[in-house]
Amino acid sequence: LEKSQIDAERETPIDRWMGWSVKTDEEQQTAAADIANFVDAMEVSNYISVELPKPMGVVFEENDEKYGGIFVLSLSDGSAQKEGTIRPGDELVAVGDKKVAGLPFDDALGAIIDS
Repeated sequence: LEKSQIDAERETPIDRWMGWSVKTDEEQQTAAADIANFVDAMEVSNYISVELPKPMGVVFEENDEKYGGIFVLSLSDGSAQKEGTIRPGDELVAVGDKKVAGLPFDDALGAIIDS
C-alpha cells in the first residue's frame, strides 16, 4: 500500500496509527534517532549528587528564559574538574535541599552562593 499524501495540517492521530503519515521514511527514521537521545527525567539513574567545596570551578549558564534554571557551561580548575562527575550540559536541579530547577538564573545562583 502506498502512503497517503495528507496535508501536514490535516494529519490526525488516526492517520499516524493507520500508517498514513505525511512524513517520509527518512524523516521517520530521523525522529526514531531522536528517541535514542531521550533522557527520562523520572529515572533516578539520570541524576547525580555531588558535594563540592568552593571554589567549585563550574561556569554556569542560564537556561532558556521559558524554562528557567541553570546548566553547566564549562569546567575550569577547581573541585568539579577533579571530581569528574559533572560534565558540560548538566542541569542543576537542587542545591542541598533547595530545588532550583526552573528558578530564574539569579535565584538559582544565589542558592549556590548561600550554601
